[in-house]
Amino acid sequence: SALANIAKGIELFSNDREDIIVTVDGDDFLSKNSVLFYLNNIYQDKDIYMTYGQFIPLSGSYGKFCKPINDTQKYRKSTWCASHLRTFKNKLWYLINDADLRDENNEYFKVTGDAAYMYPMLEMCGSKHHKFIDEVLYIYNDLNPANDMKANKSAQIQTAEYIVNKNVYEEIDNINET
Repeated sequence: SALANIAKGIELFSNDREDIIVTVDGDDFLSKNSVLFYLNNIYQDKDIYMTYGQFIPLSGSYGKFCKPINDTQKYRKSTWCASHLRTFKNKLWYLINDADLRDENNEYFKVTGDAAYMYPMLEMCGSKHHKFIDEVLYIYNDLNPANDMKANKSAQIQTAEYIVNKNVYEEIDNINET
């Protein structure tokens, strides 16, 4: 699954807790060549631990729906709006309890893995340590027939419900003190 691949990739290739992890699905792409430079500039602010933002679908069939999240402690019960492009500091990833990334069979979620790590990260970041990026940095390939929303919609809905009912993470004031 995508989530298992992210976990394994971070474990194998990200040795520095200050690394910035950028997740791009294999059938999606960045909107322009300067995206990583743009993100690096955002992370020059040491108080930013994660970002999320706008994307556009490859089909062009709908517009922006991501938006800033003001109350991260209540976000699990709100409409999902923290999507692409998702980025985060490696050390934030390691503050997530690995069990919260797994299903009742102790396997990484096969679908909706982004929610499994985004909820805890947003909750830990609170209002001070995440940044919503309104500029479109990501192109989502909604035309792919293997897309989870098309191929596994019921599993995605069921997994999302399971994830939102997990415990809310406490906000952290300073990631360097954890």
